[in-house]
Amino acid sequence: MRSGVRTKKACEIARVDPARFNEMVHAGHYPCAPQTRPGSARIFDLDQTVALKIFGNLLSMSVAPERAGQIACTAYQMFEGQQNVERLVYSCDWSSEWFLEEEGPFPQLRMSRALSLVLDISELREQVGDALKWEEQFGKGEDYAAS
Repeated sequence: MRSGVRTKKACEIARVDPARFNEMVHAGHYPCAPQTRPGSARIFDLDQTVALKIFGNLLSMSVAPERAGQIACTAYQMFEGQQNVERLVYSCDWSSEWFLEEEGPFPQLRMSRALSLVLDISELREQVGDALKWEEQFGKGEDYAAS
């Protein structure tokens, strides 16, 4: 992949409406969006696009944007640049709070995990990487940042 893909293409891969994405970023619901300057497009690398795909998947399951952003961005902090991170598990505890299993309030006490969300980071990286390669080879060149 070149140095990155612009917002429009990243949103297409993640199945997030680009206009809605910008609104959600502005509202603070997606704090891990790549930084940008006025008049410049955001540029997403592979891991940033994976985080956006997690965000998009959660939105498609009717998760509220602020919660979807919290989950996606916390996950991003855990796997960004870490090729050894293959999977992350979020669990919902008895108080309905979501947490990464390793970061739970009492990790030694495996409370009820009646509801868990498994993020297969390896598979997501592969899916996004394949989409980016296909787009780079056959898509429109203007969707990519210069190398």
